[in-house]
Amino acid sequence: MANIEKRGNRVRIVVSDGLDANGKQIKRYLTYTPKETAPKKREKEILAVAVEFERQVKSGKYYDGNKMSFIEFSAVWEKEWAVYNITESVKLSYIAILKRHIFPEIGALKISKISTLHCQKIVNKLNESGKTPATVKRVFAAMNSVFRYAYKMRIIEENPCDRCTLPKMQHDSDLHYWELEQAKRFLAFLDQPYPVEYGKRKRTDKTGNQYDVTGYTSDHRTPLQFKVFYTLAIYGGFRCGELLALRWNDVYFDERTISINKAVAHLPHEQKIKAPKTPAAIRDIVLPEVCFDLLKLWREEQQRLSISLSNVWKGYKGKEYDHNYIFIQNDGSMMSLWTPGKKFSQIINHYNESIESLALKAKDKKDQDAIKEMKLPMIRLHDLRHTSATLLLGNNVDIETVSRRLGHAKASITLDVYGHAMKSKDKTASDKLDSLFNSPVTASDNRSEEKRYS
Repeated sequence: MANIEKRGNRVRIVVSDGLDANGKQIKRYLTYTPKETAPKKREKEILAVAVEFERQVKSGKYYDGNKMSFIEFSAVWEKEWAVYNITESVKLSYIAILKRHIFPEIGALKISKISTLHCQKIVNKLNESGKTPATVKRVFAAMNSVFRYAYKMRIIEENPCDRCTLPKMQHDSDLHYWELEQAKRFLAFLDQPYPVEYGKRKRTDKTGNQYDVTGYTSDHRTPLQFKVFYTLAIYGGFRCGELLALRWNDVYFDERTISINKAVAHLPHEQKIKAPKTPAAIRDIVLPEVCFDLLKLWREEQQRLSISLSNVWKGYKGKEYDHNYIFIQNDGSMMSLWTPGKKFSQIINHYNESIESLALKAKDKKDQDAIKEMKLPMIRLHDLRHTSATLLLGNNVDIETVSRRLGHAKASITLDVYGHAMKSKDKTASDKLDSLFNSPVTASDNRSEEKRYS
């Protein structure tokens, strides 16, 4: 039974942990400050802590924060908490962050000796180095996760991260998206041929002799499956990992609905199917007919590809064909998580090159400048999701509907991220009130008022 010693407002809990090599009793100590003030509740709280502390000591799971460094306890956190409570991809991301940003700063310190000041200095250093608020927040989340577990296991008396101040998130300034006309031009370009230049180069024949190949230009078109991918990304606001995890049996052509119930995560040396980001991310989304027309065309093309590849095809065949991934590599396996983003940047570059070429053909400087205005800003693939949400909110779709389509856990998250799209609606509301109060009072309005009070 644990021994409880009162020490002012605190208590010291002492538990025997067997004998050492010399036959001397080993004792483990825990100093604890109760939160309850009422005597009976305080006594009950202390007893519960003592029982839990004794259980940890007897089971060999008690760790002394005065003797254990942050690095050492991070290994415990990984083994006993992270493995069971966060996804593999998040765990690996946190470990990489700890090794890069946290261990060099506080890794060697005893975890019980790390203060809020230590943690705040890490936050400040990241902020001053030019890291975005979102990056600072991710680093802080990894560090905080370790300290939270240490506090829960009573290795430390308080979490030093609780009192830290993080830089304010600047969603509007960090957010990039296309306007409606820009998105339209991008989608239209997916159907158009574009020239690709191949410069002069050397080749080697079968005998080992080198010869020159003259440069040439060849017309290319965006492969159909990428046209499908980017169209769905804009119309549905899907995450890249959600689209890559789609199989044909997630598409309901008759209902014009796509079911999001899984996502792709990137792990070292492999990709893995996982549960969506949050429970709210599991959703069925209705899309316009144009999306399903494209999906039908791509399904037919993919089926022809699977037949032509025969045994090289790594996907399903026959009655099980609908288990195939929609977006694939050349052999029918799942597309790489990096491929859509890389191809997206290439397409934007090709589009902008075609605009530059068109501008050069214009004789008038004013016409040249007008054509160049049609160039597309270089945005990330994920910004198509922002584009979808911004266009919906800016065109009077209610926040709850947009939030559900995006798979956000709360509408407040959507509002926080896409507040910029609500500004136009706020101006519309202001203009509406202005027109109501400044419209002239008609004779019929006056007669109604006179009748009301007569």
